[in-house]
Amino acid sequence: MPFKSIYADLDIPQSNLLDFTFPAGSTPSDRPLWIDSKDTSVSLSAAQTLEWVKRLGFGLQRAGIKKGEVVMIFTPNHVFVPVAYLGIVGAGHSFSAGNPAYTIPGSYPFPMDLLFAMPEKMLTGPQRSSTS
Repeated sequence: MPFKSIYADLDIPQSNLLDFTFPAGSTPSDRPLWIDSKDTSVSLSAAQTLEWVKRLGFGLQRAGIKKGEVVMIFTPNHVFVPVAYLGIVGAGHSFSAGNPAYTIPGSYPFPMDLLFAMPEKMLTGPQRSSTS
């Protein structure tokens, strides 16, 4: 049985994710939006994010990836993961992700047959020195 909220209905705009996040005619902020919790000097503002998103989307197109194809990233969490997601999805591709910190039999909370989507391209994250 459906339930009706006690709150007024929301007007949810029909928009794609990039147009909703970065509306036309507005200037993205230069204030830090994503901040690295281990090193707060590493951050991305909305303006920087949008620039990187455009560059990634353009690079994927130049690499010959067709709209709808799957692009997978394999990286630990960091401030560029949102850039990867927005750039991949914003360019019309499907996003899939893996984290090398996870181990196969216990850390993935879903069946392994749902994990990999046969990506056409796999992007790997930044290398971190083990001596730092």
